[in-house]
Amino acid sequence: MCTADIDGVTGIGEEATMTPFVHLHTHTEYSLFDGISRIKDLVAYVKELGQEALAITDHGVMYGSVYLYKEALKQGIKPIIGCEVYVTERELGAQDLGGKEKLRHLILLAETNEGYRNLSKLDTIANTVGYWRKPRVNRAAIAQYADGLIALSACINGELPQAKQRHGKSSNGIFKHSVVKIILLNYRITDYRKKKRYVNH
Repeated sequence: MCTADIDGVTGIGEEATMTPFVHLHTHTEYSLFDGISRIKDLVAYVKELGQEALAITDHGVMYGSVYLYKEALKQGIKPIIGCEVYVTERELGAQDLGGKEKLRHLILLAETNEGYRNLSKLDTIANTVGYWRKPRVNRAAIAQYADGLIALSACINGELPQAKQRHGKSSNGIFKHSVVKIILLNYRITDYRKKKRYVNH
């Protein structure tokens, strides 16, 4: 469970707290093969549960951001704009990549208006020069546009969990104010439990 105080319309505050609960990792119908939630229904359900805000973090795209923003404001919910980006270790724009590429996931949330603009730039890069099978960014691009963004560790395929497993580099250190949050997940799936042994180290 990951929760946060809400600060402003499109961002979240720096201090985490147990109340109120806010979904900061949410896939909508715009996450191909991974999300089925219709934005209007999703916002309505969040409101029905008495929650005050909702993040959108679709895989590699921000197509639904404006729709969620408008619908959330319409229903009295504070929108948090984000994206779960695919992180590659390769140089963007390289040709004839070949082979199977292991992409890491990293959730980026816009804390400020500058953060929203930077997130939009990263999404544009991912879907143009960085595109190879999936929209991708690398650490250099993230470092260039990190201002105003908050990073979350994402799922077991996240940039930070995988870095912890292989004891290598991670995106921690890219963000000037070390605004990196760790998400703890409790999947009831045997494979995930095996992969999560690193949490106890």
